[in-house]
Amino acid sequence: MRFETKFYLDQRTNKVTGKKSVKDCPVRFSFNFDGQRFMSTTGLKADEKQWSSDKQQFKSGASNADSKNETLKAIANELEHIYLEAKNEGKTPTQEYIKNVYRKKGEPLTFFEYFNEFTQTAGKVNAWSLSTYQKFTTLKKHLEAFEKAKNVKLNFASVNRDFYQKLFTYFVEIGHRNSTIKKTIKNLNWFLGWCMKSKKIEIPGYKDFEIKDKTQSTQGNPENIIFLKPTEFLKMYEANIPDLRLSRVRDIFSFMCATGLRFSDYDSLTKDSFADGVLKLTTQKTADSLEIPLNSFALEILEKYNYSLPKISNPKLNLYVKDLSKLLEFDRLITKVYIKNGQTVRETSTLSNVITTHCARRTFISLSVFLDMNTEIIMRFSGHHSHKMMEAYTGITDHQKRTEMNRFNSENLKSKLSK
Repeated sequence: MRFETKFYLDQRTNKVTGKKSVKDCPVRFSFNFDGQRFMSTTGLKADEKQWSSDKQQFKSGASNADSKNETLKAIANELEHIYLEAKNEGKTPTQEYIKNVYRKKGEPLTFFEYFNEFTQTAGKVNAWSLSTYQKFTTLKKHLEAFEKAKNVKLNFASVNRDFYQKLFTYFVEIGHRNSTIKKTIKNLNWFLGWCMKSKKIEIPGYKDFEIKDKTQSTQGNPENIIFLKPTEFLKMYEANIPDLRLSRVRDIFSFMCATGLRFSDYDSLTKDSFADGVLKLTTQKTADSLEIPLNSFALEILEKYNYSLPKISNPKLNLYVKDLSKLLEFDRLITKVYIKNGQTVRETSTLSNVITTHCARRTFISLSVFLDMNTEIIMRFSGHHSHKMMEAYTGITDHQKRTEMNRFNSENLKSKLSK
C-alpha cells in the first residue's frame, strides 16, 4: 500500500516565444497510489520565483506563504484520508473513485471535467450513437488544441462574444468551412446549455454569436443537397450488376433510398424490425419511434435476402457506392457551395465523386416530394421535427418547377380576371 501527493507548477510553453510561463502559474497536484494517478488543480497560483520545486511548496518570501502551504498540506491530508478510508471499508480505490469523493468535498469541477460528465450523462439519456460520441470527442480535442494555440484557459466566465469570435477565427485558421464551424459551435452550445440547466452554472455569453452561412441562408436553396434524380434512382435499381459486391451495395443503398433511413438505423435492422409490411424502429440519432410502411422497392429487396439484409461498415459503403456510381456513369455535375476564409467557394465535381450514404436519405425525401406525397407524412417517415428542416427540399425537382411555371399562361390569367 503506497501513496504520495506531489505538488508542482503548471508552466505552459508559449508557442510564439518557445519559453515557459513564469507568472501566475497554476499550482497542481498529483496523487499517486497503487500504480494509479489522480491529477487536478489546487486553485492556487504562483510565480516561478515564489515556488520551491524541491520542497513542493511556496517559498517563505511569497505573499501569504504560510497560509498557502497549509492549504497544500490540507489537500494532501484529504487525499490520503479518502484513500485510507476506502481501504478500511474494503473498497478498491480507483482514479474515478478518488476524484468523485474529493470533488464532493467542495472543489468545483473544471470546464473539461464538466464536459466529460456531460458526454457520459447526455450520452446515456439520449442513447447516443457511436458517431455522436465521436463528434464530442473531436470537439473536446479541438477545444484543448484551441487552448494551447491561443494560450487561453477555458472557463464558463470567459464564454462571451469575444470567446466565440476567437474560437471561430481558430477554426478558420485550421481550414474549417463555415458550415462545419457552425455545427461544431452548435454542439458546444448543447454542452453549455446542459451546464446551465443541469448544473445551474451562469454563462452570460451563451449563444452570443451567430455564424453566417450563405449556403443555408436562402429558403429552398438546393445547393449542397445531393440526391439521386428519379431517372438515376430507377437506373440504379433496375441495373444488371454482375459484381456481387456492388450488387449488394446497390441493394443496401436502394433500400435506404426507399425508406429514408440513416445508415446507423439501417445497420440496426434485424428480421424482428419487420412485421405486416411495416418497418418499426427507434432511431439511433434521435431516439424517435418510427413506423414506415414498406413500398414495393423495399419489399422486393427484403424478399431477395429473406428479410436478413446484407451488412457493411459505413466507411466501406461510402467507398463502394462511389464505385457503383462510376459503373452506372453517374456523371451529372454537382456544384457545392460553401464559405471558407470569408469567401464563397464553389466546387464542381461529378455525382459519382461526391455521393455518400446520406444521399440515400435525401433521395427518399426528394422522390417523395416529386411524387407529391403529403409533407406531413414524409416528415413522419423521415423523422424530421419541423417544416424548417424540410424547406431545403421544397421545389428542388425540375418537375415541380415546370409544373408551377406552366401555370403562368394566358389561359390562367384570363380565368383569374373573369372571376
